[in-house]
Amino acid sequence: MKRNLYLRRKTGLHPPSYFEQALHQTRQALLRLIETVPAAVCILDRRDFTYLEANPWYCDLIGIPRSLLLHQPESSLPAGLGENNLKKILTRLGNEHSLRNLELFLFNQQGQLVRSFAGVEAIHFNGRPALLVTLTREQREDTRPTSAFSESKLAVVGEVGRALAQLDDLTEIYRRLSAAVVQLLPDVCTVYISLYENEGGELVCTYGEHEGEQLDLNSIPRLSRLNHSESHQFKVIESAKPLVIDDLLADAPPGTARLSFIRPGRAVRSGVYVPMVSRGRVIGLVQAHSYRPARFRMTTDTALLGLVANTAAVAIQNAQLTRSLEQSHLDLNQTYEATIDGWTRALELRDFTTERHSSRVIDLTVEMGKRLGLSHPELVRLRRGAQLHDVGKIGIPDAILLKPGPLDEGEWQVMRRHPVYAYELLSPIPHFYDLLDIPYCHHEKWDGSGYPRRLRGEEIPLGARIFAVVDVWDALNSNRPYRSAWQPHQVVDYLRYQSNRHFQAEVVEAFLDLIGGYSGGSASPRGSLFTPGRFYNTRRQ
Repeated sequence: MKRNLYLRRKTGLHPPSYFEQALHQTRQALLRLIETVPAAVCILDRRDFTYLEANPWYCDLIGIPRSLLLHQPESSLPAGLGENNLKKILTRLGNEHSLRNLELFLFNQQGQLVRSFAGVEAIHFNGRPALLVTLTREQREDTRPTSAFSESKLAVVGEVGRALAQLDDLTEIYRRLSAAVVQLLPDVCTVYISLYENEGGELVCTYGEHEGEQLDLNSIPRLSRLNHSESHQFKVIESAKPLVIDDLLADAPPGTARLSFIRPGRAVRSGVYVPMVSRGRVIGLVQAHSYRPARFRMTTDTALLGLVANTAAVAIQNAQLTRSLEQSHLDLNQTYEATIDGWTRALELRDFTTERHSSRVIDLTVEMGKRLGLSHPELVRLRRGAQLHDVGKIGIPDAILLKPGPLDEGEWQVMRRHPVYAYELLSPIPHFYDLLDIPYCHHEKWDGSGYPRRLRGEEIPLGARIFAVVDVWDALNSNRPYRSAWQPHQVVDYLRYQSNRHFQAEVVEAFLDLIGGYSGGSASPRGSLFTPGRFYNTRRQ
């Protein structure tokens, strides 16, 4: 089917879509995570074990600079994970997405044997199936209790990052983030997730949880910068740095209400506040509280929460963009529909004979499109084009449009201009240009004898070929001021006679099969769709 029928306006290069930007931001968040965690982390192509990324700790572990490591297959390097270990990982991984505490022995550049425990995640990186490998060295008995960055907690961070990158539902993002905070800091009793509204200068709680129970957000007041500029929350928003409070009872800013979550003999005592940063801007914060005083450490706990909070910040902004795009698309569609309905109604008010005609041909044209296998977007354009098929008649004088008798040749010359008027009306309007197939081309004929441009065969858009059959069928089945409706079998005979003349033969046969047309002009309907009065006035003389 040839559809390049009229010159379309040139447009500039389209900027990257919001979804492409979101994908880029998610990848950048993963790279920042890899760079930040003090553990050996690398990413390898799952198919040929080529190194796609590695952080400084991994390079130090195996003794090879990053510049010599990236884009090299494992088999070509003197040190690294080793092909045997990688095959072991793939065998153990199977159809799973992750592995935990897999014991591996590898050689570094100095030839030393290193015992490590690996956490492995199956991911996609730059569109390629890959393995995210996190290595921790064997712990000795005298290791100091700085194990907040232990392999298990880093694995939690990795799992959360991977899960958040795949979500576009805000409520689920908040729930996953809150669960991650509790998993990383098990004796946390309360978690708040809040977003900052820059225009109003307010901090709005979007999710809250206390002792495993989700909180009613209506019970949590907004915090205004004007009235709470000295609060812990706004200090974090202003500085973009985390804050640890060892004793909330002793270190509450003036005018700050005390937290009301109290168990018998126990009050919320300590808190940690971590900013959520995305694209260089603080979009909100995560705060967690404990019944224990001095529960949180500035170095380890805030670093862990910062990793998941910043990953969540990117996911939240991506979800907001998706929701905004969906709402904008819905609003735009509603505007299109209202505009099309308004134009159609204006024409019907001017010419009352078109009112029922329009609704009938729209319904049956869409039925035909479904029968011929058109996609949903194509059906939407088909329906809208059918609604606007006679919009060009707005430019036809009343004396001709509403004339009760047949038109003379001069009047027909004017009437045949209405497809051109439709083109001139619709083509300058963005998004309406794609609806021109039917308004501009529905009077073209298969043999090239139609108007306004005498298109022939498949030069005529498919939508216009479909609509032409429906339009003529309805017109001949309807009463007009200058004639009575034809009998249905006469209309069928006429459509078949005009196959390969006015109409494409295959479209005619598909149409007659759809509406239960008559075989050879007989009066026996073949299909179930043909019900007198459903689509047409099938009045018999």
